[in-house]
Amino acid sequence: MRYAKTEQQRQGLYLACGAAAELACSAFVVPTEVVKCRLQLGANPHRATGGAVSRTMNYGGPFSAVSHIVRTEGLGALWSGWKSAVIQDCAFSALTFLVYENARIAITSFTGRDPTGAESFAAGGLAGGVAAALTNPLDTVTSRLMIQDSRAGQGGFGSGMTGVIRQALAEGPGSLWRGTAMRVLHAVPSAAMQFAIFETVRSWIEGPRRGGGGSSESSSPRTLSATGIPGRSGARTGHTIEWMPVGVDWEGARR
Repeated sequence: MRYAKTEQQRQGLYLACGAAAELACSAFVVPTEVVKCRLQLGANPHRATGGAVSRTMNYGGPFSAVSHIVRTEGLGALWSGWKSAVIQDCAFSALTFLVYENARIAITSFTGRDPTGAESFAAGGLAGGVAAALTNPLDTVTSRLMIQDSRAGQGGFGSGMTGVIRQALAEGPGSLWRGTAMRVLHAVPSAAMQFAIFETVRSWIEGPRRGGGGSSESSSPRTLSATGIPGRSGARTGHTIEWMPVGVDWEGARR
């Protein structure tokens, strides 16, 4: 690896790559997540959230949601919970890549070859599940920030990450872990398919990166029979000689 010479540097690079990928796309992903979370509250958001959300009627669809949010709360409301979402997504991707790469290294060390598609599928699922479980509290905080009216004032889940966490803890420490099982069930097949497809496509394009068991022609010298035909014995002598890049001493080969 060009920029990582030690194991510690490699681990740091895995974390940085995963986090940077999420940070780059957060500006586009967060608004869609805000709209999705609000639509999922059902026909009566006020009742669905136990009064934490003031709206008693939900939006008619994605476009009406965007229009209503921008008109009543301002354009910035589409990025409600952006800071929490970035921290959550960066942590999730960083942990996913970290766990996956270490699982991949373990498989390669044990088998002496690159992981198969099934092994990449399993390693990806493990990585996604672990990351989803560990970052669920951040997901809970992000969801609460996204669904409430940014101008609701009192009665919401809290203002900012600190306020939401404080109120969640007042409900009991377990409140931050609600939905963990379902989040893991969502992340496992998603990450498994992602890494399995990625590794399969990469192997098609690049070929095996290590221990791939290439053809015998690339790992051992080719042979040339006395008749000059590779891989076949001479009709008269039956002797073979190693393939040479320049002229061959035929008489020496016969002796």
